[in-house]
Amino acid sequence: NGAEFIANIIKKLCSLWKPINIKTIYGKPHLSESQASIKKDTYFLKDKLSK
Repeated sequence: NGAEFIANIIKKLCSLWKPINIKTIYGKPHLSESQASIKKDTYFLKDKLSK
């Protein structure tokens, strides 16, 4: 299962990042207000990881 595989990877990454206080944020699907905040955080994280 692809989603289950991805979830396991994310759980492992979160445990590795725990010392630097990165947390998982869950949003409601199809609710633009919550998705906008999550997208902004995702772009920030991608930018930092690419450097």
